[in-house]
Amino acid sequence: MVKSRSDGGLYGVPVFVDEYLLFYNKKIFDKFKVAYPTKGMTYDKIYRLATKVTKQDGLDAYKGYMQHPDNYLAFNQLGLYPFLPTQSEEPDPSEIKVDLTSPGWHRLGDNLYRFLAIPRNGFTTVDDFLRGDMSRPGHVAMAVDTLYKLNTYALSEIYVRDGQEETYQELAKNIDIGVTSVPVLDPGSSTIYQPNTRAAFIPPQSTKQEQAFTIVKWLASEEAQVELSRNGIKGALESDAVIANFGKNIPELADIDTSAVFWGQNAVMKNYQNTEYWDIPLYRVFRRHVLKDGMDVNSSLIVTETEDVPAYIKSKEGTGQDW
Repeated sequence: MVKSRSDGGLYGVPVFVDEYLLFYNKKIFDKFKVAYPTKGMTYDKIYRLATKVTKQDGLDAYKGYMQHPDNYLAFNQLGLYPFLPTQSEEPDPSEIKVDLTSPGWHRLGDNLYRFLAIPRNGFTTVDDFLRGDMSRPGHVAMAVDTLYKLNTYALSEIYVRDGQEETYQELAKNIDIGVTSVPVLDPGSSTIYQPNTRAAFIPPQSTKQEQAFTIVKWLASEEAQVELSRNGIKGALESDAVIANFGKNIPELADIDTSAVFWGQNAVMKNYQNTEYWDIPLYRVFRRHVLKDGMDVNSSLIVTETEDVPAYIKSKEGTGQDW
């Protein structure tokens, strides 16, 4: 919710979390006789699995692992916040400074870079787990993506868009879905991504605030949270009833182990007091400087911190924006 702050106040009520999970294609693991990933596996172990399932097999090329670098940094498992504290809850744009070069950021960068450096495992899009930029669908062994995709890939009629049923049914023939937790940084850790929260907001100018508050209150109730859970949505409230009812209205999930949806604890953002959130261009770290410019991670973090972000803030300030 830190990213939703406005002038020091919170105006959103968390309703559900579109949790990040690790999807894996059992067909690829079975083909190469490699054990499936499991809950709580470290990035080190997942890296070793990725090297085993990144293969050229005849005319077929298989990629082992996809993880969107922007989301990996933005929802990072160390709880790092890129903005440095200022002297005010409403700092002037000229006061905004970022830190992307402390040891934690370098650790995050090096951790992901090794996956990108696996031969033939170059990043394209996590959508390639089912469909995307690759010419042959179903050739990605593992991909970190959101819970919403699980319901879609499982072919739930609630989630597949009208008119796309036949397309998804054909693509789904290439995968046998398994899902587990996002890899953790350290052995014994249960820290997953920071929560990818969806919240309910009531704007100050609303002329029906009383009715809106009634609806928001219901959305936060266990009754509503159970109903969300039954429809394949991870509620913000993790009561026993919410967890037990997950996916009950989605028959396509019946044969998929979804226990990873509620596994682990979301990373907690640190040191955000007296800061102002800006939607800074974190994409420049990996997708620009590493993947396009050929920089090493350390250089990319430095350039993003000292050149890209200040230029971005200055350009926004020039148009009168302050966030």
